[in-house]
Amino acid sequence: MKIALLGNLPKPLDNSLHRGIERFNSNLAQELAKLGHEVTVFTNTPHENNCEVKPLLCSSEASKVFKLHENNSQEFAKIARRAYLAALKEIESKKFEIIHNNSLDTLPLLASSTLSIPMLTGLHSEPTPKQKYLFEYQTYRPDSFYCATSTHTKKAWKETFPDIDVAVVESGTLKLEESVELNLSNKIQGGVWLGTIKDQCGLKETLEACQLAGVKIKIFGEIESESYFTNEVGPLLSRDACFHGRIDSKSIKRHLKNSRFAIVGPGLKREWLLDLLSNGLPILGMVNPHLQELINSSNGKLWSKLDPLEMSKTIASTKELCRVKIQQNAIKKWNTAVMARKYEKVYNFLKEIHDRKAKEKAYWYLYTSSKQRTLV
Repeated sequence: MKIALLGNLPKPLDNSLHRGIERFNSNLAQELAKLGHEVTVFTNTPHENNCEVKPLLCSSEASKVFKLHENNSQEFAKIARRAYLAALKEIESKKFEIIHNNSLDTLPLLASSTLSIPMLTGLHSEPTPKQKYLFEYQTYRPDSFYCATSTHTKKAWKETFPDIDVAVVESGTLKLEESVELNLSNKIQGGVWLGTIKDQCGLKETLEACQLAGVKIKIFGEIESESYFTNEVGPLLSRDACFHGRIDSKSIKRHLKNSRFAIVGPGLKREWLLDLLSNGLPILGMVNPHLQELINSSNGKLWSKLDPLEMSKTIASTKELCRVKIQQNAIKKWNTAVMARKYEKVYNFLKEIHDRKAKEKAYWYLYTSSKQRTLV
């Protein structure tokens, strides 16, 4: 099958949502190619796979877009409109069979009604203000197809747009050939905290809980509230509770290998949660829909309130969990190969619908034409 994956225009590197979608496209393209499909990724982000990559913008225009500040939304919208229309025109001229639209831009979906190719739109996060048009759009485009990357995301869209149909294919980011060698030494007693550092994020209570449990903690995250970090977190930092700055996937790998558990703060994306599980780390954190979808009694524990004493007991209880089983189960359930096979089934289903409708239109044309001739 000839498949086109639509990505995003260049954005500042600190935008984790865009990075996550481009990583998703790269992983999916690579696995679909292994299944024998002809895959082309339309993006301006470098992709480490053997699939064809088509730039949405020329290099000079891409540089211009990258430098645009988000406040200059009108200029960005003009460039985005030209880029996606050109990409869709190329996709149709080269007779692709499926378009998997993972762009955050609204134009590809709006333009889908003019295409003769079925389009699947990926929903990777909760609806944004820009996407409020979807409810009205759905009323005259009933054959639009949507696929959420998690049950929580589907629920969020259905609450906003109850009339749209949304399938679910859980996003997989783990690769079978890249399993991590676990450090199972009994000497490792500490953990990591990852998330956005802001008011009510639970970091202060986490540090107090680690002190009570007698374990070390390494902190990674963006500081959103300087006052909270300075006044609440700062006094609790020490040799056993160190702040290492923003979350960086390359530099953090060594710290994950030498950790026994991970505590999740607000704002951490699903991809990071799966990476933590693939490193065999039990995940701890506040009860919320994102974590409840992934975490159970075998791979982590969730607390319902920020009580340092109870949190310290939960941290100590992670010794009971088997890190090897956590890693094995994560890689088995959320690997990229499983994800690609599920999407392959979705593509085939959509192609069957499209081909059947094309035949129905052809039959209707023959019927009306013969009827008109008879009447004449």
